[in-house]
Amino acid sequence: MRVLVIEDDINDVKLVRRYLGKGARGDYVICFADAVAALAKNSYDIALLDLGLPESSGLNTLSRLRKIAPTLPIVIISALEDEAVARKAVQQGAQDYLVKGKFDADLLHHTLRYGLERQNASQQYLALLEQSPDGVLLISLKGEILFTNAATEELLGKKGDKLKGQLFGIPTVSEGETPELQLPGGRTAELRVAEIKWENKPAYLTMLRDITGRKNAQLELERQAKELKASNIDLERFAHVVSYTLQAPLRGIRTYVQILIEDGEDTLDQESLKNIAVIDNCADHAQNLVKNLMTFSVSQRKPYILRQNDIQEILEEAIDDLALEIKKSKAKITHGCLPKIVVDYGQFLHLIENLIDNAIKFRGKKAPRVHLSARKNDTEWIFSVADNGIGIDKKYYEEVFQVFEQLHPQMKYSGTGIGLAVCKKIVNRHNGRIWLESKPGQGSTFYFSIPFDPRITRNK
Repeated sequence: MRVLVIEDDINDVKLVRRYLGKGARGDYVICFADAVAALAKNSYDIALLDLGLPESSGLNTLSRLRKIAPTLPIVIISALEDEAVARKAVQQGAQDYLVKGKFDADLLHHTLRYGLERQNASQQYLALLEQSPDGVLLISLKGEILFTNAATEELLGKKGDKLKGQLFGIPTVSEGETPELQLPGGRTAELRVAEIKWENKPAYLTMLRDITGRKNAQLELERQAKELKASNIDLERFAHVVSYTLQAPLRGIRTYVQILIEDGEDTLDQESLKNIAVIDNCADHAQNLVKNLMTFSVSQRKPYILRQNDIQEILEEAIDDLALEIKKSKAKITHGCLPKIVVDYGQFLHLIENLIDNAIKFRGKKAPRVHLSARKNDTEWIFSVADNGIGIDKKYYEEVFQVFEQLHPQMKYSGTGIGLAVCKKIVNRHNGRIWLESKPGQGSTFYFSIPFDPRITRNK
């Protein structure tokens, strides 16, 4: 360890030389000018500075030495035993403050090692800050810039020597907030601030992270989302208008087909009557498509009215609405204990009706059996609608919920491929999930969940 001892009292010099011994090499000067000359010629690990020099005294001596050798660790040795002065010396950058006559060789060596270690740690810390890919500023309590790294210089478009000492302002950040700073060239930085000690003084460690790319990506996503929402609204409106518009010509087709059948029953041959019946069936299927398309459109556009409803009452109304289909197919509808939950009454009724109607349509040789049950976990109700129908192959589990997706020929099983898509839309709007389990020939079970509070969005 090479020590620069700046002391004008010969007795104190002798004492320090004896204390340093062989463990350290000391160069001794008696005035501030000699210290400046020694620093110009040699490199020192640490300095011992007396505050009472002939041409410079007090803490001003420390300030002058710090300006000449800003990275040199300095330990004060003084005859003045004053805690206030010692505290100010440390605040101004001294590593420690020793009172003459109050320290021995062990304390001196310990102080020098500690001061050197602190300085080395500070330099390593500075090196880490310098290498940071984010901009780093150290700001005094007065708002002045004390330090900047290369990343900060690049972000602010100025060199460090131009920034140091400039007024940056005192960054104020509320807890939980991450403010943004507009940078030159239209860039944006995220601002993070922490209070630290810098050279024994309070300061603000300020981090600047360039988030321009992220902001631009976010704005682009928002733009696309806005366009997609507008497009979806237009598509929903188009579907509704087209569905409404198509009803009149389809009713006309069916009306004139019935007239043809009635007028031609005695004059037309069987082949012609058969062809007219096919036209009628096609027109009927088209009417059902249009009707269900309107239902699907309404399920997306109609505002939801969420309130507590008795699910058993909804099921009973659904059974009444489907009375004709149930009677014709000899279906049996059963249920377990059903809760009272927060849902939109009309939409939940439509959901139950669609699932029961689906079970009746896709029945096997046996009369349909449909059972509705419910159970709950910590956050939601889980409903199941089980049937004894023809079942669904596992590879079609996702497809059945798509619009116009039909797995079977329309001539064999009536349907439009919209019913389950509507079910999915209704469940999604309640912030729930819908899925199924099934095996061909062994029936299907459709499950759907409804959160205790459907207004809270959850990860699906």
